[in-house]
Amino acid sequence: MQNKAENGPPGYDSIDWQTEMMQKSHYYKLMADGILIGGVIVFLSADKREGYVGRIFIDPLFQNRGYGQEVFRFLFTGYPTARKWGLDTPSWAARNQYFYKKLGFVQTREITDSASGDAFYEYELIFPE
Repeated sequence: MQNKAENGPPGYDSIDWQTEMMQKSHYYKLMADGILIGGVIVFLSADKREGYVGRIFIDPLFQNRGYGQEVFRFLFTGYPTARKWGLDTPSWAARNQYFYKKLGFVQTREITDSASGDAFYEYELIFPE
């Protein structure tokens, strides 16, 4: 059985999946002192008023150092026309849920994947006009 707390989401270790995401999204690598420590995948609506964080991943050795907050500051300032942001996270990822709520995201619904039975929480953050 997969240990979900230690393994990444589907595609995280697939070169083909990563390449496809680089072509279809805004894909950023996260660097610290010249070391690749993670990445973030962002999708924008056609009018650039809504952003969706498809993935954010940070090497466990670099977590809890403020890099996640830096990523979101970068996104919110780098895409100033995006007033609504969304993301999702697995129900078992309690630390992610705490982090997103700390940033101001609000859980909007729970989804269960029919194939795997895994539950995910969707979150949303809306900035005032």
